Amino acid sequence: MPNRIKEVKDYATSKEKVIEYLIENLENPTRLKIQNSLYLLWAFYAGSYGNVDNESFGGNYPHSLFEPNFYAGKYGVYDPDVDRLVKEKGIK
Repeated sequence: MPNRIKEVKDYATSKEKVIEYLIENLENPTRLKIQNSLYLLWAFYAGSYGNVDNESFGGNYPHSLFEPNFYAGKYGVYDPDVDRLVKEKGIK
């Protein structure tokens, strides 16, 4: 389990790396699944670790998982950056 946690930490603070992680680990990744999963991860991180007193935890947590660019859409949240990156990977 510690190796898995370290692996996830390596993806933090880069939207591109988090998208790569989702593509590798989601079963049948689609653009909608990736968009919604990315928003869920970002919101969970912001609510859980974004306001943590870093001095108490050794300063290991960035304020934000990555720079968000979300908009409300018909089927959930939408980030144009994510859409572009996912299309480049050939995901429909």
